[in-house]
Amino acid sequence: MRKQPSKILAVGFPDFWQGVHEKHRVVFKESERLVALQNRLFRKPVTEPLHMLLRLLARSASNSFGALITLVLNGYGNDAMRIARSIFETDIVAGYLKRHPEEIGDYFDYHVILQKRMYDYMREYTPELLERIDSGVISEMKSRYAGVGPRLRRRRKGWTEKSLENMAADVGLTELYKTFYSWASSLHHADIVGLSLQVDRSALDLEPAPSEKWLEVALNIGHGSLLRVLRSYVEAADLGMNEEIDSAIKRFKKAWGSQ
Repeated sequence: MRKQPSKILAVGFPDFWQGVHEKHRVVFKESERLVALQNRLFRKPVTEPLHMLLRLLARSASNSFGALITLVLNGYGNDAMRIARSIFETDIVAGYLKRHPEEIGDYFDYHVILQKRMYDYMREYTPELLERIDSGVISEMKSRYAGVGPRLRRRRKGWTEKSLENMAADVGLTELYKTFYSWASSLHHADIVGLSLQVDRSALDLEPAPSEKWLEVALNIGHGSLLRVLRSYVEAADLGMNEEIDSAIKRFKKAWGSQ
């Protein structure tokens, strides 16, 4: 007798969905319109390295915003903030690269720095796994590292000499970096501020989901950051959709002004 598949249990808090949706009904409507806009946008082909990179960043931010909405509808505001933080970082990087395309080479080349660090780790701690990697791949990595290593390996902040804060200032996002990003980073790193931001003060305990806490902030930042990433991509690649992006940004401002 064939065994029947087990029934999937409900995920999240379905009874919470409607209330959140009604509270932010206009925003969710704009999010739906944004999906259609993205579908048209991502059908346009690009070939230039900068444009292809910005496309990848835009698609990444788009996927993350979908995950953020799922968390918001289920009252997981603390975790939605963590994803909003990631979208905001993508927003900063996309805007910075659009303004400084001369640094795209460093962005790509830093990959070999990370590969070399992993190679050094495996050589010391897991040599048996390193033996499974084709010698040609390792030789190519070492050759590339010899070329870019002297330029990039001493950078402590990553592919660019600038910190994320510096890049945020460069693209006009200092205010959000000082406020939202500080809160979201504390939540992400579970420092004392991050824990205090999750506490139900009346019970002196962490407030469990579903909760209204942080939902609005996460949704607002994720929505705005995604739109800015899309704008960076559209403008840099000259995709001819500037008016549509500008209209979406105006609707974003109107939707959040009505909250």
